[in-house]
This record gives sequence, C-alpha cells and structure tokens, in this order.
Amino acid sequence: MNTISKHLYEINEYCETIIYSIYHKSKTNLCYIGHTTDFERRYNQHRYKSCSNTREALKNPLYKAINKNGGFNDFIMEPLRVFSCNNKRDAQEEEQNFIDTIQPKMNTRPAITSTDVILCRCGVYIRNTKSDYVNHLNTKKHQRLVKELDNVLYKKWGSKKKQPFFAGRQ
Repeated sequence: MNTISKHLYEINEYCETIIYSIYHKSKTNLCYIGHTTDFERRYNQHRYKSCSNTREALKNPLYKAINKNGGFNDFIMEPLRVFSCNNKRDAQEEEQNFIDTIQPKMNTRPAITSTDVILCRCGVYIRNTKSDYVNHLNTKKHQRLVKELDNVLYKKWGSKKKQPFFAGRQ
C-alpha cells in the first residue's frame, strides 16, 4: 500500500471513531476506556477474550478483572463519544483525554504509547508537555502519592533526604 492509499484508508477508517467504556453493573469503580472504529466487532472481541483460556486472555489485566468479578455478562459496554478523526494517533489522544478525566481502574496502560507520554515519579502517566506536567504536579492525587512514596523512602533509608530512583537494593 503506498503512502497516499494508506492515508486515504486511515481517513476512511477513522471517520467514525468510538470512545467506549466497559463497566461493572454494580461495582462502579470497575471501569475501562477504549476506542474502536467498529463497536460491534470490538464488543464481540472483548466478550470472546474474557471467556477465552488463551495465554493472552489469561495474562490481560482487563480480562482478569472481568472474570474475577462475575464475567462479561456482569459488565456493560457502551459508547461514550462518536467522532471523526484523521488517524489512530488522534483516536488515542481522545481516548487518553477520557482516561485522564474518568481515571478508570481497569486501564493499566496509557492509550498513547510513545515518547509523548512519561511516567511520573508518583506512578501516573502524563503527556510529555510542560503544561501537562505542571498541571499534574499541582494535583492533589500527585501530591498525595508523592507524600506516600516519601514516607516509604523515609522508612527504608531513615532520612527525609530524597534518594535517587535508581538507588541500589539494600
């Protein structure tokens, strides 16, 4: 497929992108956010994989959580937003916006997997931009997690002096 054909295919494929959630019927803290261009196909994939005994399904944190909490029939998958975008990258950025807003417990990785996303010291993935980093540093969640981390480091090394992340094991 040449570059022009690939670009036209992506435009056509992502003209109806769907951000969706999978959530438990009664345990509201169990939620997952994803995106697709074919909602019915993706629903069937999730349903099949959650019931499958394949290595991929058994290791996947999403399907482990689904099976641990009653199986796929105890979960609801519904669209959150339908929109048009240019490519997978645009779809992933919108999915990441929903992940950042909703903070679902069953998403274990960011939607954007590249150098544009960094892992903060507190364990939260953020976009690698100055404004997002500064905004993240000012959140109560970041401050709480860093305080907890500092307490763990204090117990381990016995001082409030910050230890480097790569400090050797004792």
